[in-house]
Amino acid sequence: MRHQVSTFAAWIAARKRGESEPARKNPPAFLIAEVARKFKEARNEHPRIAARILLLIGRIYQVEKRLDGQNAHPLDRQRARWLESRKSYDHLRKLARRVIRFRGITPGSAFYKALHYAIGQLPHLEACFQYGRIRFDNNLTENAIRPTKLGHNYANLCITTRTGCSSAANTPAGAAP
Repeated sequence: MRHQVSTFAAWIAARKRGESEPARKNPPAFLIAEVARKFKEARNEHPRIAARILLLIGRIYQVEKRLDGQNAHPLDRQRARWLESRKSYDHLRKLARRVIRFRGITPGSAFYKALHYAIGQLPHLEACFQYGRIRFDNNLTENAIRPTKLGHNYANLCITTRTGCSSAANTPAGAAP
């Protein structure tokens, strides 16, 4: 998370310096999916509040999914976010700040930790409403690197050794690749 915050600060600094397209260089990544995951894990403690928070996050994702399907221009994306997602976002921030003060939520609980994480991360979404090029999360990046995960068996991707695939998994021990 520290990297994302520093990336966000660098992005804002570039914007203040007058660079017209800082998003192409180093856009901030926000993990709204991580916020949703933490509330899904903690929903047994306070199911009604968690359901409300997950519903608000779902509304934000619905708008983004529709915009992705339309291949929306950044300005159209920015406008749609302000008109459709902003109300859910504002309500989500207010709800998280209000609920964390509730006496029934203990500081050591998973639900409290999810709220604390959300309160710390949600302000970083402001840039997404100001600039349409910035994504709400980094799912595209994660999906792009997923095939290179550790422990993945790449042998099924190689048709023959002539295709340029020479790895330890396909080469017998002691043999030259």
